[in-house]
Amino acid sequence: MIAIIAFNNDKSYSFKEEESDAQKIHISSQQLQILKNIENHPNHSTLDNAKIIAIPGNVGKTQALMQLAKQGEELVGIDLSCEANNGVWDDSSKECVQGGIYLKDLDLSWDNIGRVVNALSINFKGAMLLESNFAGVFLMYANFHGARIVETETVMSSFQYSTLHNANFDSAMLRNIDFREADLTGANFTSSYLENVKFGDNWNDEFFSKNRTEEEKRDLILPTFFSGSTLQRVEFTNTINIFSFKEANLYNVEFNNSLLYLTNFSDPTLRDVSFKSVVCFFCMQLSKYDF
Repeated sequence: MIAIIAFNNDKSYSFKEEESDAQKIHISSQQLQILKNIENHPNHSTLDNAKIIAIPGNVGKTQALMQLAKQGEELVGIDLSCEANNGVWDDSSKECVQGGIYLKDLDLSWDNIGRVVNALSINFKGAMLLESNFAGVFLMYANFHGARIVETETVMSSFQYSTLHNANFDSAMLRNIDFREADLTGANFTSSYLENVKFGDNWNDEFFSKNRTEEEKRDLILPTFFSGSTLQRVEFTNTINIFSFKEANLYNVEFNNSLLYLTNFSDPTLRDVSFKSVVCFFCMQLSKYDF
């Protein structure tokens, strides 16, 4: 049953420096700790790769991350955010407007690394990730706020509890992915292909904040976009969010026990879609379908 409701750098760096000195070149405390932990590592290449990751700039970072992973190092807590790379973050547009990380062909998949990579809490805020592969990578609690993940092909990965606020998965191929309990505020999956993906217990942090007035909420309508995408065997169970499925293809998709607000169902293809116990406020075009 569905209820449809409508109401009207050049500096050299010594690992012995104090953290306050490290901050002068915008090295985060997490990166500083990683450097200190492997300072006496017998493998000099591991040390060199850690230096490349810690110092602001894009040169060599893709290869350094992959080499660290191949050498058995975990990528937990590494800060590759806009601010860590001396970029300028714009709170109004939710993007890195100057500087920031650009990584092309970052492949942390099992096929390339030879093991499962743990990138828990890694910070890609405002990053540009072109043709990356996160197959099998643990990305729980990761920060992809305002990141652009362009033409990624990723399978068997977990983004649980991650921040995907305004993240752009442009033309992505996502299979067997777990996005449960992630913040999907303004996330964009336009023209992507999703298969066997779970989005349960997601929320829209901006819109559903208890501290905002109704007028403020109207100004903060940031849907999660699936316009023009194809979704097969995808779950949105227990989700509270705003979506756009304009001209999307939905096959065997479940919205059970969800609360949908201002969700756009204009001209989608719907086959075997389940709306059990769904409440939909101001959902566009959904009333014309016979469930």
